[in-house]
Amino acid sequence: MANIFAVSDAVAKHAASLLKAELVLGRLVFRDAEAEFTGGRGDTVRVRVPRVIAAKPFTGSTAAVTSPLNEQAVPVKLNTHAMSGIELTAKDMTLNVESFAAQVLMPQVAGVAEMIEDEISNVMQPIIDAATLTIDPANPRDAITKAGEILDTRKVGAKSRVLVVSPNVKRALLMDPNLSQVDSAGSPSALRDAIVGRLHGFDVYMSPFIKDGAVAMTTEAFAAAIKAPAKPYSVNGASATDENGQGYAMTWFVAFEGETRQERSIVEAFVGATVLDSQRAVGLKFVPAP
Repeated sequence: MANIFAVSDAVAKHAASLLKAELVLGRLVFRDAEAEFTGGRGDTVRVRVPRVIAAKPFTGSTAAVTSPLNEQAVPVKLNTHAMSGIELTAKDMTLNVESFAAQVLMPQVAGVAEMIEDEISNVMQPIIDAATLTIDPANPRDAITKAGEILDTRKVGAKSRVLVVSPNVKRALLMDPNLSQVDSAGSPSALRDAIVGRLHGFDVYMSPFIKDGAVAMTTEAFAAAIKAPAKPYSVNGASATDENGQGYAMTWFVAFEGETRQERSIVEAFVGATVLDSQRAVGLKFVPAP
């Protein structure tokens, strides 16, 4: 049995590495809350939202410039159990599966990754759908500079601003000669492939999970958490995080059905996403040309 579990560990680590390579939105949002999801603490973690405590002129009394501490905390809940399962017969395993990683594991991991991306996009999309700021495909720069101005007015720092765009907005931007190339050397492959360029203070990324618009944001606008479920005791498998310490985690296990002579491969992860600070995000709605 020890050798079987060693193989299971190797498969799980490979799966976690593949999952990291598939994620784009998951690497652009706040992820620090994940470390707080530990045994005995439940499925919800509250994240304190950074705020500024205003200063006032001192006029001879500290009582005149003091106010109660009023912290805001946003709950992040692991409310989605993303799972991909496939049944394999003895014939499949003997004759049809040449590479388990390529034919079984990678498609399962991709399915879990897509569900994670969709979960994060679901908390971004309402901000886009409710946006009054519109993108003209003939001149998309105006809306982007306006989004930057709105973030400036809200005193949102310029550091790490990104613009996540839908495929149709990406097409409009690629026609813009002002779009500059970004050096993505050393970036994870998914981010490197998703980056469109840099424009007006934003690194621009495309996600097919964003529909008909864009969101100008910083990392702290949205939060996501991804955790590996505990491996069932009765089956072979393992939980793992990626070896680069980014916290992308999943569980893989295989169960054997003796009566039907089938094996069931399962890849799973707990996922949660939420709006962390709406002031750090500006939605832009794409308006196609008539």
